[in-house]
Amino acid sequence: MTQFSGEEKQKTEQFIQSQTKNLPEDATANEKLGALADGEKKVKRFMLINVVIVAFFFYGMYTGITQLSQTWIIILIIVFGANLGMFFWQRKQFEKATDFLENQK
Repeated sequence: MTQFSGEEKQKTEQFIQSQTKNLPEDATANEKLGALADGEKKVKRFMLINVVIVAFFFYGMYTGITQLSQTWIIILIIVFGANLGMFFWQRKQFEKATDFLENQK
């Protein structure tokens, strides 16, 4: 059972509210958990799409289909790393929010 400080609790509640804005105000915790699970699935799909696109570029470069300059490769790696970092951070937010709602039951 995770303990949430005042500021962390407020941020988590704001995150939950932003992810469940399509639900009615009196939505149950289970409905909110379902909305959070759907959001987490969406993040995982975007992460998979990101990995596939980068793998496609590197496969094309490896086989000689595409020739990217060194600068473009570095930019691609930086953007890929930043995207994965943001995806993992967002997944962590979903896990915190899920834990928070489960503790509220």
